[in-house]
Amino acid sequence: MRKLYIYHYANKWNRAVAGTWLLNENINPVVSNGASNSWIINNVATTETYVYSVKDKCNFVDTDTITVLAIDCDLVIPNIVTSNGDNINDVFFIKNLHKNPGTSVKIFDRWGVKMYEATNYQNNWKPNELSDGVYYYIVESVKRGKFNGFLHVLNNK
Repeated sequence: MRKLYIYHYANKWNRAVAGTWLLNENINPVVSNGASNSWIINNVATTETYVYSVKDKCNFVDTDTITVLAIDCDLVIPNIVTSNGDNINDVFFIKNLHKNPGTSVKIFDRWGVKMYEATNYQNNWKPNELSDGVYYYIVESVKRGKFNGFLHVLNNK
């Protein structure tokens, strides 16, 4: 879920305006700004079309629409790495990592020994030095929080 910030600037006649955003032309407003120049639409989770209706102090009304595309920013963490040189799953590649800078990664073996650590992971770890097996990861994102789980490494070793 995300917040959408929308800014409105005075019209060319510098008339005071007040407006309301409606979701898919519904009657109930999503947000209303009164006399301010910005709005916040909370929880933008899917692509939606909003209708903006504005009325100035002379009761002139105008409307326009905007389509807001919700972009997936959630981290998608793999559960297998096959570092065999075929360029498929060769690295521990976390989807949407570029949208979550400062993410750290730790990999542990089954005895809890740390095998890898990066404080600002760049989707570049190849577990070539590891034996085949199941490992445990901890991924900590500044924006998304902490994730942990199991990672299967298949290097044919």
